Amino acid sequence: MTQLKMAQTVARLKDVKINERELVDEWILITYDLPVTEKGNEARQKFLKTAPKIGAMMHSKSVYLMPNTSQAQIAAVELSSTVGGEVYIWTSKLEGPQAKAVTNFYDHKIQVEIERIENRIRKMDQLTLSGKHGMSDRMRKKSGNLYTQLLFAVAQRGANPKIIQALTNLENRLIGTEN
Repeated sequence: MTQLKMAQTVARLKDVKINERELVDEWILITYDLPVTEKGNEARQKFLKTAPKIGAMMHSKSVYLMPNTSQAQIAAVELSSTVGGEVYIWTSKLEGPQAKAVTNFYDHKIQVEIERIENRIRKMDQLTLSGKHGMSDRMRKKSGNLYTQLLFAVAQRGANPKIIQALTNLENRLIGTEN
């Protein structure tokens, strides 16, 4: 499990705890409809800023799926406090095929984010080759932030070996030890 040790080292450097887990069996699904007011906009922005840190993955517009953690529950309650908004929070404890299906859906969303960062890295490499170092450096900073958000999501989910390997590869590409 060399890959797991690498990811755990990266997680320690970023002050994130990662556990290995094949399936997640407790989930929260949040749907919301907030008014377009100053308070509604503030609540929406706060949730959207917090969402990646608590492992939330967008299911569809205004619908987020995340492992059931205390941070996810607190975020849901804070979003619910918006006057004039409608927020629904579903929790579920799944077993067997259902747990596998929801975990696979969530992992697919994680994979989409991994591919998004990989695409950014390819574009950064192209920019560097064409001498546009400033643009590449700006992209590297945002890509690093996206990677950190993804790391938080994986820490909430618990990582499987495939995700650990993908994160390790991303980290290596972002710090320039692998092309």
